[in-house]
Amino acid sequence: MDVPLATLLVRPREAFEAAEEPLSLVQPLVLVFLVGASSIATAFPVYVALQRGLPSDIATVEFVIGSQTARLPLWFAIGIVGGILIVLIGWVVTAALLHGAARLAGGRGRFRQLFAVVGWSHAPYVVVYPLVALVAAWQLATTPGVTLNEVLHGTNSVDGTLVTFNGAGLIDVSSMSSVAVTLWIGYIWTGALDVTYDLSRRRATAVAVVATVVMLVTLQLPV
Repeated sequence: MDVPLATLLVRPREAFEAAEEPLSLVQPLVLVFLVGASSIATAFPVYVALQRGLPSDIATVEFVIGSQTARLPLWFAIGIVGGILIVLIGWVVTAALLHGAARLAGGRGRFRQLFAVVGWSHAPYVVVYPLVALVAAWQLATTPGVTLNEVLHGTNSVDGTLVTFNGAGLIDVSSMSSVAVTLWIGYIWTGALDVTYDLSRRRATAVAVVATVVMLVTLQLPV
């Protein structure tokens, strides 16, 4: 592994300094893809609830697995592909914005290198998502009548919209886990900018803090 994951999570500057250059894009691509897939998995109960209200003749996509044929609603398949694409596009956009901010702050570095380290900054999800899964399983087992939608998203009903701003769900944008992972990512950006753009620690921290605040505010905007 190019970047030592355990070190990256607690001492990102040291992890990126220890990594061999140039960083491979394959490993962060796999990480970002897995984060996107995990994010889609958390939306699965929403898709199931929505499907109950759809007509039976809705368009489907068929998959042949051996002698078995599986049918998946077209909108569900599009949602899966779209969810992963959103994460990948977010990776590109975030790297581009950080690149511009670092250059304005006087940094000197290459976008490709920053692109790789921004991919690695998704690493906190490797810790947070398993913890969320454990807490969700515990709540489902110990709270009578609670649904997975309530545990994850803070709502029990799906009427075409989803409550994601009330802080009641484990993974809605106002939840402690979502805010924590955003701050953790911002901390990794500090080390990334320090090493990749030869910025002073003060400037790297300033750029990372501003970028993190912007991301936190953006996530709270209604969509």
